[in-house]
Amino acid sequence: MRSLRNGFIATLVFVSLVTAQGVRATVVGRVTDETGAVVPGAKITITNVGTNDSRSVIVNDSGEYAMPQLAPGQYTVTAEYAGFNKVVRSGIVLETGQQARIDIALKVGTVSEEVEVSAAAPLVTTENAALGNVVDQKKIVELPLNGRDYLQLAFLQPNVFAPAQNSTIGFRGGLNVAGNSEIANQYILDGVDNNDETTNQPLHRPILDAVREFKVLTGTYSAEYGRQAGGQVIVTTQAGTNAFHGSLWEFHRNSALDARNFFATQKPSFRRNQFGGVLGGPIKKDRTFFFVGYEGQRRGQQEASLATVPGAEFRNGDFSSLSTPVRNPFNGNSPFPGNRIPQSMWSKQGAGILALYPLPNRSGSPNFDSAAAGHFNINQWSARVDHRFGMNDNVYGVYEFADSSEFYALSNPLCSARDVPGWGCDEFQRTQHAVVVWTHIFSPRLINEARIGYTRFGFYRLQQDRDVNVIQPLGIGGLTDAGVTPFNNGAPQIQVTGYATIGGPTNLPQGRHDNTYNYIENMTFIAGQHSIKFGFDIRRFLFNSFFTSFGRGAFQFDGTFTGNAVADLLLGMPRQADRNLGTPFHNSMTFSSGYYFQDDWKITPKLTLNLGARYDLDLPETERVNKIASFDPARNTIKVAGGLEYYIDTNSPTGLSSRPRPEIGRRLWSTDKNNFAPRIGLAWRPFGGTSTVVRAGFGTFYNHQIVGNGLTPLSRNSPFRLRQTSGPFQATDRPDLANAFSGIPSVVAPGIDPNFKTAYVNQWSFGIQRELASNLILDVSYLGSQGHKLPIPWNINQALPGPGSVASRRPFPGYGNITGGYIASIGNSNFNGLSVRAERRMAKGLSFISSYAWSKSIDDNAGISTGSDASGVFAQDARNLRVERSVS
Repeated sequence: MRSLRNGFIATLVFVSLVTAQGVRATVVGRVTDETGAVVPGAKITITNVGTNDSRSVIVNDSGEYAMPQLAPGQYTVTAEYAGFNKVVRSGIVLETGQQARIDIALKVGTVSEEVEVSAAAPLVTTENAALGNVVDQKKIVELPLNGRDYLQLAFLQPNVFAPAQNSTIGFRGGLNVAGNSEIANQYILDGVDNNDETTNQPLHRPILDAVREFKVLTGTYSAEYGRQAGGQVIVTTQAGTNAFHGSLWEFHRNSALDARNFFATQKPSFRRNQFGGVLGGPIKKDRTFFFVGYEGQRRGQQEASLATVPGAEFRNGDFSSLSTPVRNPFNGNSPFPGNRIPQSMWSKQGAGILALYPLPNRSGSPNFDSAAAGHFNINQWSARVDHRFGMNDNVYGVYEFADSSEFYALSNPLCSARDVPGWGCDEFQRTQHAVVVWTHIFSPRLINEARIGYTRFGFYRLQQDRDVNVIQPLGIGGLTDAGVTPFNNGAPQIQVTGYATIGGPTNLPQGRHDNTYNYIENMTFIAGQHSIKFGFDIRRFLFNSFFTSFGRGAFQFDGTFTGNAVADLLLGMPRQADRNLGTPFHNSMTFSSGYYFQDDWKITPKLTLNLGARYDLDLPETERVNKIASFDPARNTIKVAGGLEYYIDTNSPTGLSSRPRPEIGRRLWSTDKNNFAPRIGLAWRPFGGTSTVVRAGFGTFYNHQIVGNGLTPLSRNSPFRLRQTSGPFQATDRPDLANAFSGIPSVVAPGIDPNFKTAYVNQWSFGIQRELASNLILDVSYLGSQGHKLPIPWNINQALPGPGSVASRRPFPGYGNITGGYIASIGNSNFNGLSVRAERRMAKGLSFISSYAWSKSIDDNAGISTGSDASGVFAQDARNLRVERSVS
């Protein structure tokens, strides 16, 4: 803690430095007289209407002024100079990350004479080439949103698309932006990190009425934004003002008007209530302000299902209703007399599992009709305090908290679906997000901002029957994880051909606790025609998890031994048995940092050039006790962090033996130190005003390496977690649920290229914005990109063509397919898109945003995260990735 504190103080003293998060706004402009001549020396004062906070700056010799680091809100701009009337521009609303141009013309007169003009900031973006737009608080609150999730409004932006249906990131708030994967976005809340580092989805979602606005940048943005090449989703929360303001709400939805599913016998019920309130105001006028909020949600939902389950007579060994004979595998496969299996031959384990099935409740097939109820409950709070210590220091802090519990009775994309109740899953989540921001004004031209962010996330995803000890009382052998690993009780997964699958999902239980520390520095410096920003962003991520895949085993029954799958189960004879052995715990850490410099240079009054450079550094993952491993194709071994390697040994009970390898450090792949990202853009106002602007830009953007889902196989790799599959057994075998596992476990050896590189995307854009009328603009833009070194799961052990067995034709015998995977940075992508957007700002009771995008995205793989659309998708031919290239 001392080193962290000293580092923080040293950084503040060094004060070099600007964030990568551009949450605040900037006002720029030109002051002239009635003849168009510039008025150097004029005084510009900008005042926040809500808090009465004001700042002043003197116009330079070129007649230009700039006021950076302004909080989003409503402002007035006042211009005054001896011999001229004072001009006051009111009604100016500044948005997140906006660079608003407010030009002022002074008339000859006395300063005591005041000319007031009410006019909003122009909609046209006149100062940079970044593509992106703001969704303001009025739209957020008033537009209909299913579930009150503000991220649904991101799709109002051109080149923002919903992920594919089989992407679990999709229903968790993911976006596909300009051809990039849904795991390639950056989510920023009040200027600091708000990303789930394991899947790169948004982590905390603030209360809708506590969001002031959010901005989605879709391409060619400046060097102050980094870490991901996709969209930058920047959210700003509400702050209190000198006036008290608040709201209360209740939203209710039910199934009264829903239609019944054609195949269901009943209509599932649905009921959702969302309720809460926010309140903001002054603690001390003009000095201290607060804003607090609460929202709760209660949702109950039934799921209807039809399934086929074994009949009551089958549980008693009576198969006489079947025309197909049931064979006795212990008596030369002769039929059981009367198709009845005597109780003396029943397997204790098989009969016990068969009793877990519900009894039929309808005739025919399917013979079981159910409507199981699930629920979702959430409570979340938000609190923000802003304080001004003087004319030069402002501090605010935000704390967000959310607690949720959810039960899925039948279907859940993150748990295996079941057709009969009793095998659902529970999910518990708690999210905490804290931010402290200090802004210090050294002078009107030199401003520093320091941000500290902390996010903590905890969750458990557990099988419904976790409190029932099934395996030990029934005597199912070989499942040593059951009842030992936390929450790992319950039934194994049972698959009986022709019948519903029962038992808890094989990917449960699982859980994790994450901590993200984020420290950012901002420095803005105005020098003549240059508006300069530079700074850094440091993040440390701690990932503590357990994942008990196949911890309770899985068994398949298909009639191989008796001719009937249920009879096989009653005899306790599985076709195949699966289990995992070893520790499911994983505790990793990553460190990343980004540094940038940005110069917005006004070459002429009509032309602004945006020049920037960024450098990102991602250190490879480390594990607390070196429990990560990777297949090493150079030595045909598995290398383990900390100085060990394992090799195939058929004489070992685990199939592996180890030996020292001291040159292996704590990191399994080299650090990519070449992540330099140039940025260039221009904004040209050909007619000098703010009605038309031509913009163009180019930049290189790097993707931060995903820690969890994409690289999790490294922690569940052999030798730490061993997968054992017994079977498929043949009709002549005699497997037994009491001891179904034999032989040595399979050696599963995922890995990562030791020279793994950071993925990057080159982007370029060109567009024209035109103000068609007051409060109405048209934006036509082209955006293109090429992605390189994208991570893909690669089967480097694909069998070579030719004669002989598959195993004999593999480059690395003994390992099988290495798909899930061996991660290599060899993917590529291409995107071209044309977008048209029309926007009318609220005037006379009407506002709208309308956009159309025509685009084409091509790649050869969608990514490595198991939460993305790439889940389980591998190249058909690992030696010819060109055949994978297609529309994505």
